[in-house]
Amino acid sequence: MAWLADLPRLAGRPLGGLVGGAGPFAFARVPRGTLVLPTREDADRWFRALRYFGASAHLYPADDGRPWDGVSPAAEIVRSRIVARAATSGLLVLPAKALLLRVPAVPAERTLRAGDEHDRRALTTWLTAHGYLASQHVEEPACWGARGGILDLWPIGATAPVRLEWFDDEIASIRTFDPRTQKGGTRLAEIRVLAAREATLDPAAAERAAAYLHTLGAERPLPPSERKRILQDLRNGVWFPGAEDYLPALGEVAPLRLPAPVWVVEPDAVRAELLRYDEQIRGRFEALAEEDRPLVRPFDRYLPAAEAPLEGTTPVSALVRDGAEDFGTRSTTGLKVGTGDLGPVVRQLVSWAREGRPVTLVAETTARAERLRALLEPHGLHPGTGKAARGEVAVDIGDLPEIGRAHV
Repeated sequence: MAWLADLPRLAGRPLGGLVGGAGPFAFARVPRGTLVLPTREDADRWFRALRYFGASAHLYPADDGRPWDGVSPAAEIVRSRIVARAATSGLLVLPAKALLLRVPAVPAERTLRAGDEHDRRALTTWLTAHGYLASQHVEEPACWGARGGILDLWPIGATAPVRLEWFDDEIASIRTFDPRTQKGGTRLAEIRVLAAREATLDPAAAERAAAYLHTLGAERPLPPSERKRILQDLRNGVWFPGAEDYLPALGEVAPLRLPAPVWVVEPDAVRAELLRYDEQIRGRFEALAEEDRPLVRPFDRYLPAAEAPLEGTTPVSALVRDGAEDFGTRSTTGLKVGTGDLGPVVRQLVSWAREGRPVTLVAETTARAERLRALLEPHGLHPGTGKAARGEVAVDIGDLPEIGRAHV
């Protein structure tokens, strides 16, 4: 039987017997790689659990709408994808359908250093073209504001905004600041500024879109009024609802590159989700009247399910398949009490602690933690606080979603 601590050296070997939360607990020890989950909800639960167990993890979410609805995904979803893709360490966590989104081949970003020369007008033009909003007060990510020789900017992925001060064309200083009090904070040597949108919206991109639509017009009839409206909006810098459908018209796109090694959790379910999404992409596009279809080729925007980058990946499952490493974790569903007697549960927790196991019960809030203690104490169990050491029972407060129950 494999041990959870062995997982980092088992890359490339099928893994089984990882029931419920034992999966995130084990993968929290992995410094780099990709985890593909069946659904958006699965990816979110694994991401939260990984973070609870101390992992460096980055969520790469799928769009929150249906293909071809003419609605843009929430800005937070797009920014999460950009930040996750830019990470150079940690685990990338994503649902199956996110594999089918084509993304810009070369993500846009800039590095600003104190002492370097930068034209302020050119910089603010770049920020606007890449999704940053001009604002009088910079109070949230993806905003910038300028006054005199000062530029306030909140790069996406950053925990705080920064204030850049210029002397002529030179950046004299870069410092974080509190957006509420405006008080300056830590002085920085440089900052990394990621694009806040997956597409660049500048004159060159608009002309590339015009060339794309001209070529597409030779393949199928395009409504002249719709073609004119789209190009006019793009040339005017208007990011209209559903503009993400035109990513392949605005620049070169490619499949997402997954940091290796890549693990696929419940591969049968992942493949089923890919096929379902592929069918939805095709079916919804074909169901639209010709004049209502976006002016793109469907699989310029999306990858066919058959081309999803899953070759050479490692399967992970709760079941133990032939040839898989068996981690032997077991379900704790039987510990669910409901309105029954808590005594058997307490005895099991105490038994595990006596075996030398660390037994941590996780509550979402302080109030729930106190209620849990109040339920256990009449049975003679007085748990500690925080994460348990070996041979102890403790109650911790944190965000540990239910992924089925398991003990290790």
